[in-house]
Amino acid sequence: MLPISNSQDFVSRFARGSERAIHIAIFAILVLFGVFVLALYEVGFFQFSGTDPSSKVVAAALALVGGFVTSAVSIIGILLKHSIDRQAENRLELEARRVAALQWEAEQRLKQEAAIRAVQLFSTGTGAAAPNIQRNGALFALTSLGQYDLTLSLVAELLNNETIDPTTAVNLIERALQSGQDVVQNRAADLLLAYAKSMSTPRVVLPESIVSLDSNLPVHVQESVPIALAKMIVARPLRKWDKSEATRIIVALAGNWIRLDEGYTKSDVGAILSKILQAFPDQDLVSHPTMTISLDAIRRDTADSKAHSFAAQQICEELRVWAGI
Repeated sequence: MLPISNSQDFVSRFARGSERAIHIAIFAILVLFGVFVLALYEVGFFQFSGTDPSSKVVAAALALVGGFVTSAVSIIGILLKHSIDRQAENRLELEARRVAALQWEAEQRLKQEAAIRAVQLFSTGTGAAAPNIQRNGALFALTSLGQYDLTLSLVAELLNNETIDPTTAVNLIERALQSGQDVVQNRAADLLLAYAKSMSTPRVVLPESIVSLDSNLPVHVQESVPIALAKMIVARPLRKWDKSEATRIIVALAGNWIRLDEGYTKSDVGAILSKILQAFPDQDLVSHPTMTISLDAIRRDTADSKAHSFAAQQICEELRVWAGI
């Protein structure tokens, strides 16, 4: 949205330009009228000799001039009315812009005040740490207000201190991934990647945008997500993985691999999948939210996949050790 001053300048310049064009048009009509009358005079249409034919010529010339005057006055009237209407429209537009800008500013102030109150919910009146349910409610309130940067910063601090449960953190990350803002989505992916091992809980919870591979997600997110999922896998020894919980991660990776176009990212995901699937050789058909996936087919197709990025190479080495292959 344009600031109020810029809107006023724009509308004022437009109005001045419109008025100038109308003034020029009126001046041109008057000049044309003068030239027309002078031309009639020069050819003798206004010369009266006292004869009947002469009187008819003069009368016809005067009638022609009168018709021209009537037309000119009508045109000038239309132009003036247009100018007045345009000025009125410009004033209404300027007022609408001013009101909208004021409303936007008021909305931002209210959001800031609400964000401050939400942050205050992190502690009690005595200064002690607030209960988890109160703090989590404050975090979700911040995302509802569009305060994603602040929310992700707080979630990172809480994850670092191990004072937020992974499920809540994942749900907040999912809200950031759904924000539609590339910077916020990339930061959410970085947060998931940085604390992936902390989110490897007995019951795996993954952001829905990652499982469904939202096509609107930035490239950085699509590159970071497979690494984060692999880090969740290696966070626990293979023997401690419940097959159904591990399948959640495998399904997400497989869905990502299937939907990606050919390229380095698909090759990285394929290399990661190949290592993980070797640790679960007896699994085949699994259900993705949008399809049924044959893991045997993916095993064959990813057998020769090579990791290209340094991060993918690192996690593939960790997976090799983790799976004992």
